[in-house]
Amino acid sequence: PRHIPFTGILDAESKEIRLLNADELSMDKKMVGLGGSPTKMAGLEIKEFKRERLRVEGSPQEKVKVIIEKLYQYGIIS
Repeated sequence: PRHIPFTGILDAESKEIRLLNADELSMDKKMVGLGGSPTKMAGLEIKEFKRERLRVEGSPQEKVKVIIEKLYQYGIIS
């Protein structure tokens, strides 16, 4: 890759960007845009992962007991 001089960056900011359509390029309209894309999307599936929530209430000893039981239940501790 080449290093672009700062003056080249400044020059690029002032240049016009010309957009061309299929007619100006003498192209078949079926060959451009979404219709002309060889890549087709089969589908889109968004999966949501929700965790089970548990609010533990009570005295500190009761809270610890419930948390320890859940840790055993899910196999986190044995």
